[in-house]
Amino acid sequence: MIAANVDVEEEYGVSRSFRRGATSEAVNNGVKPDVTDANNRWRKMNQAGASRPTLTMREHYTDVRLMLKHRLIFSKAL
Repeated sequence: MIAANVDVEEEYGVSRSFRRGATSEAVNNGVKPDVTDANNRWRKMNQAGASRPTLTMREHYTDVRLMLKHRLIFSKAL
């Protein structure tokens, strides 16, 4: 049904839909904004492209690998 040369993720925004849905579900389930923002930190990195992202000092010095407990709060709400 879909031509082989069509990039489904790019054409239909599938990856963005999952992220949007997860963020919306987290908000609906009462996840605090700081938890959602920490989980969506990648967005600042992607939007910056080749330039350096504008991060707060807390964001700059936070090691994502050490935030597992904080990140699981977001996942558990889904």
